[in-house]
Amino acid sequence: MKFPQPSMRVHDSYPHQCEAYQRAFGRDFYLLGMYMGTGKTKVAIDLCQNWGSEKILVMCPKAVMATWRHEFGEHGVGEWPVTILDQSPLHRRCAELLATYVRGGRQVLVVNYDVVWRPAMSKVLLQKKWDCVICDESHKIKAAGAKASRLAYRLTAKKRLALTGTPMPHSPLDLYGQFRFLSPSVYGISFANFRARYAITHAKFPSKVLSWVNQDELESKLGEHSYICHVDDVMDLPEGQRINVPVVMPARGRKLYDKLTNELCGEIDAGLITPANALVKLVRLMQVTSGTVIDDDGNVRPVHDAKKEALESIIDGLPESENIVVFCLYRHELEAVRSLAEKLKRPYGEVSGNANDLDGHRLPEKVDGIGHVFGVQIKSGGAGVDLSRSHIAVYWSVGFSLGDYEQSLARLRRKGQEHAVQYYHLMVQDSMDQVVFRALQARKDTVQAVLDEAAKHGSLT
Repeated sequence: MKFPQPSMRVHDSYPHQCEAYQRAFGRDFYLLGMYMGTGKTKVAIDLCQNWGSEKILVMCPKAVMATWRHEFGEHGVGEWPVTILDQSPLHRRCAELLATYVRGGRQVLVVNYDVVWRPAMSKVLLQKKWDCVICDESHKIKAAGAKASRLAYRLTAKKRLALTGTPMPHSPLDLYGQFRFLSPSVYGISFANFRARYAITHAKFPSKVLSWVNQDELESKLGEHSYICHVDDVMDLPEGQRINVPVVMPARGRKLYDKLTNELCGEIDAGLITPANALVKLVRLMQVTSGTVIDDDGNVRPVHDAKKEALESIIDGLPESENIVVFCLYRHELEAVRSLAEKLKRPYGEVSGNANDLDGHRLPEKVDGIGHVFGVQIKSGGAGVDLSRSHIAVYWSVGFSLGDYEQSLARLRRKGQEHAVQYYHLMVQDSMDQVVFRALQARKDTVQAVLDEAAKHGSLT
C-alpha cells in the first residue's frame, strides 16, 4: 500500500515515514517506535506542522537537546523558534519557559528529562496547555515511579507523541510508563494491575518475572497505537549512512576552547605558524572538544562530559543485543568509553596500543545476549581487524589522517556484514570537529585545511 506524502513538508518522506505519518495523523496520541536512522524526528515535525500545533513541548535527554533545533531548521516549513533550556540556572529556565509560552505564534520548548520534574519547572509546565508534547527517547520514562515519567503523565496536551527506537529495551513491562504518558486508556493507570495482567511474578519479589502471559493482547494494543520499524526493514542504504550528532560544549569548555583558538589565530596572523608546528596546538583544541586537556606533564584534566553524555544517549537508545564500536583518538577517550560501558552494565572490549580483546581478528561473541561496547583506537583498528559483527559505529573523534579514517569505515562494512552500517559522528558545534570532518570529506590535507579556515575566518568556530 502506498501512503501519500504529508501536505506541509520541506522534504519528501521515505515510504516508511509516509506510513508512520499517515497512521499517526488522525490520532491524539501515538508511539513512533522507529529504529535509529529511520527518521522519526522528521515524522514528528511533519505531524506537528500539519496538525497546526504551535505550542510544542519536547522532553528529551540532555545529549540530544541541540538536535531538535537542527531538525526543526531542516524540516520545519517557515520559521520555528526553538528555545533550549540547557545551561542556565533553574529559575532562569522557568522564566524563559514562561516568556516562550506567552509569545504568539509557533514556539518549541526543549527541556531535559533531568529537570522537568523539579518543583519550580514542573509547576510552570503543568499550568500550560500544550498543542503537542513529544517525549523523545521515550524509553527514558518507562519506569512507573520515575519522577519524569509521573510528570509527563500529568501534562495537559491536545496531542502526544512518544519517539523511541527501543520501546521495550528490557521487557514488555517497559511499555507501561510510555503509554501512561500517551493515554492511560491503553494499559491503565495502575502499574501493579498492568504487571499482574501480563506477567507472573515471584510471590515475595514482585519485580522478578517468572513468565509472561496475555502477550497477544499486549502486542495487539501496542500495534494499534504505534508504528514500529527497523532500519534494515525499511531502508536500502548505500555504502554507509553517516549521521552527525550535534553536541553542545558547556560554558567551561567553550571558554577554554575560544582562548586557545584565539591564540592560534593570532599566531597565524603574525606568520608564526606552519603545518609542522601547528599540530601540537590543533591536538590541544581537539582534546578540549573531546572533554579533556593534557598539561605539559601529561596529566589529564576533565573539562566537560558533553560527548560522554551524547554517547550514552545513543547507546541507551539501542537494544542491549547490539554491538557498538566507538572509535577514539586518545587513551583518555577510551577510558571514558570504558567507564560508560560499566555504568550501563555492558561488556567492554578494546583494540588499542595497550589492549587487543578481539576474538582472533573479530569482535567477540555477545555475553548472555548482551552486545559489547567496543572501544577502538583509530590507528589500531586498521588492516586485519574485522568489526562486521557490529553495524553501529560512533566516532568520538576522527583525527587528521584521511587514511586512518577510511580504514576505520571499512572495518564494519566488509564481507560478512549483514546490516546497513550506521556511522554516528559526535560533533561539538562551532568547533574543530566540524572543520576536520569537512576536510576529510573533501579529501584535503586536514591540518592545512584547518589552518586555512582559521586564517580565513579568524576563528575555528
